Amino acid sequence: MDVKVISKYRLGEAMELGFPFSIFRWTHAPGDLPEVLFRRNFWKLVYVIAGKGSIEINGHEYLLSPGTVLFIHPESETRYRLAETKLEICNLCFLPELIEDRLEKLRDPSGFFSILRPGSSAPPEAVRNLCVQSAPPSVAGLFRKMEREYRSGRNNCREMLRTQLIELLLLLERNACRLRNRRRTGGPEPARTVLAYLAEHLESGVDYEELTLLTGLSRSRLGVLFRRETGENISSAYLRLRLKRAKELLAGEEEFSIPELCRRCGFRDISYFYRRFRREFGTSPRRTAGR
Repeated sequence: MDVKVISKYRLGEAMELGFPFSIFRWTHAPGDLPEVLFRRNFWKLVYVIAGKGSIEINGHEYLLSPGTVLFIHPESETRYRLAETKLEICNLCFLPELIEDRLEKLRDPSGFFSILRPGSSAPPEAVRNLCVQSAPPSVAGLFRKMEREYRSGRNNCREMLRTQLIELLLLLERNACRLRNRRRTGGPEPARTVLAYLAEHLESGVDYEELTLLTGLSRSRLGVLFRRETGENISSAYLRLRLKRAKELLAGEEEFSIPELCRRCGFRDISYFYRRFRREFGTSPRRTAGR
């Protein structure tokens, strides 16, 4: 099978002017597709607007329908297969250098963004788990916004597109985590995911919508599984972790005022913090700090 390599310089004027990004619509019709595999030297996001078909990626075939999103690595070899209907898609092509400075600031517990970093390759498991998704409506809306922005040529258009691309990748990362966890059976995994999330958000608070996306479970189902595995509900676990962190900070070498300690541990009410601390540890915060 021949492999055709597509140059990034064929993606439009924006690429040639030093802005490694392009977004455009394309329609594939039955009989128009060559019997070759395609590989590219850029990253490609594809959103299926209308029609049905399939795509072969590195020897694995995936069904396509409206709402499907593909996240294609440059090393992946791909080709579309159509039966009787046309396939209308939106292609978004870019190089990671476009957002390299922003990628460095992202937390990446799932490993979703790791393959975008310099020198990365395309692990088969990552390709199977992350490249094809049934995306939520927010993803479709963002593709449309980026199309309009790209065509507009307005002031700071490029900076807006960089920001929107990061937002799109974050949405896909969260959706990938949700879909991956949904495929897993019940067990301790949801509890571990929740506890890790709580530990990272002691100051900012719990976003239950984000937790449902991370675990692929409804809020009520997540609560049931978490209590079954840990013996406590999520809010109790979150309070316990914040109090534990407060005690660790008080016992450390660095000195904190009580208001600062409350802020760092997510307590908005100092009186409430005192009551809960004493109930948990049988002593006051000030006595703990003085030991």
